[in-house]
Amino acid sequence: MTLKAGDFVTIRKGVTIKSTHPSSPVKAAGRTYKVQIRDAYEATKVAVGHRNYNAEGVVDYESFSFYDRRDPARIEAIYGSSDPEQLGEHLTEGERYDRPDGTSHTSLFLAVDEAKVVWAGAGGYWCYVAQKDLPEAQETV
Repeated sequence: MTLKAGDFVTIRKGVTIKSTHPSSPVKAAGRTYKVQIRDAYEATKVAVGHRNYNAEGVVDYESFSFYDRRDPARIEAIYGSSDPEQLGEHLTEGERYDRPDGTSHTSLFLAVDEAKVVWAGAGGYWCYVAQKDLPEAQETV
């Protein structure tokens, strides 16, 4: 199910909630309750390189480079390594672009933040929870 602003979702007891509240930026939900979503965000991804294909559609070569000097540290904190050779299973491809000679290329991405929903919490401070922790996000239509 795609979550969007205005939907109601269930915050289950024990789920980790992040907040802009200065006294409790991270806490576990003390009870199960419903909230109305203010915004829903997809996972944040950063470009980490390119994959090139030959005319037969087989990977010809990959090149990796971090476009933001902060990315290696962010990626290492999430995945335990910033070495592209060790991150293969976490890489996702962007749109594939065909060249006139029959070869093609695509950008490679790594997620640096998970999909989340936001709602107004106590005192008007924003609260965030990962979409994977919401039962409504698991439902299929």
